[in-house]
Amino acid sequence: MAAAKIEELHKLTQEGDEADLNRVIAIADGLLKTDAKDADMISCKIVATVMKEEYKKAVGMILKDPALAKAHAFELLYCYYQMKDHAAALALVKDTPARGKNKGFWHVEAQLLRRLGRTKEAADIYEKQFISKKGRMSNDDNAGEIRANYVACLSGTNPGKAITYTDKLAKDEWAHGVAFNVASSLADSGKAERAVEVVDMAEKLCKEELKDEDEKEIAQELENISLVKGYVLQKTDKGSDAEAIYRALLGSSQPAVA
Repeated sequence: MAAAKIEELHKLTQEGDEADLNRVIAIADGLLKTDAKDADMISCKIVATVMKEEYKKAVGMILKDPALAKAHAFELLYCYYQMKDHAAALALVKDTPARGKNKGFWHVEAQLLRRLGRTKEAADIYEKQFISKKGRMSNDDNAGEIRANYVACLSGTNPGKAITYTDKLAKDEWAHGVAFNVASSLADSGKAERAVEVVDMAEKLCKEELKDEDEKEIAQELENISLVKGYVLQKTDKGSDAEAIYRALLGSSQPAVA
């Protein structure tokens, strides 16, 4: 398979458009008729199928061959996670050696453990694989999400460490999820004024980060931030402001009367 064609298919897959993903699968199917063992085409088809959110179908493709299961351990774990097949996901985590886990695998493994209430283990993975100097996390599109998840884990197990970690973040390392998750820890630690600043930052960053997303998604996220802001304000001398926020949220949740 020509390198240029493979590069073109990878580009189409990364763009994630439904039509492009269907095109990738159609091209891969056509070429696999000529060479059913073309590893590059099989890989492109698997990734495109996962991105189409056809998780059960993707799992079936991957499990056809032990070599595929090894090469696509991340995609397999991601599918199990999305399907909420926790037993299969945990078995895969156990059976996959550390050297066979890429950054994506570690991220999903941490999220799986967090979902199952194993928050300390999840925090340890985030710290070792991403946050520490040895983890060498790049400041890519997932960095904000990873930091936010790490802080969320710490806020439940070690609030002091969550505060210490966020205090050291550079301005461009903050994300709305980071601010959202550490605000309550700050308030509960007697740093209510700082908590107010942080939750206001969460609101601002949320609007910036999600400006291209669906309006309903943005509104839901801002409501979540408002709830935390109300909680934080209760820790200050602005209890009336907190009450106003709660009343506004209750009003927005009431169905309209025709």
